[in-house]
Amino acid sequence: MLDQPTEIPHLMLPRHAGTRLVLAHWLALYRSNENRIPERGQLDPLQFAKALDEVFIYEFDGADFVCRLVGERTQENFGFSLRNRPMREILGKEVYPSVFGFFKTCIDSPAIYKNIGLLYSDPDMDRDQGERLLLPTRSGSGVLNHVFGCTATIRADDDEPSQAQRELFRFQEGEPIADAPPIPGD
Repeated sequence: MLDQPTEIPHLMLPRHAGTRLVLAHWLALYRSNENRIPERGQLDPLQFAKALDEVFIYEFDGADFVCRLVGERTQENFGFSLRNRPMREILGKEVYPSVFGFFKTCIDSPAIYKNIGLLYSDPDMDRDQGERLLLPTRSGSGVLNHVFGCTATIRADDDEPSQAQRELFRFQEGEPIADAPPIPGD
């Protein structure tokens, strides 16, 4: 076990206030659990209330990830009910394999995953990007088979590149993770 907390790389820090709230809450639970991944039932919506319309929880059922909870804004972006649907039915064939892989890595490694890229279902895809954060989460019985996450819409600036950015932070459960430092400009 490490004496010093592992620091999350600065590039990995969320840009959007909602995704930062979600990460801060998850990290607080991780630390309060003696550096163990939190259970789904420990998530307190009051701690990330400003991001509620953008959060989601998926459960891995052994074959696919099934959407168990979805925020209103995310739901509206897709235009149909995501709840209790497998990821394979929600996403298009072209993106499903990579998104499934990101979710699986999140619970298998375990790892925190952040991505900035085009929204899958947004009608104005050439302008809107999403900042996605995936966090490994346990079931009530302690099985590491849930992904708690957030997708926040980010308006692309004219001078900002629109290419996807992916960040993966693998960690060893039981080792401390440092508080995420503030993002300059906050």
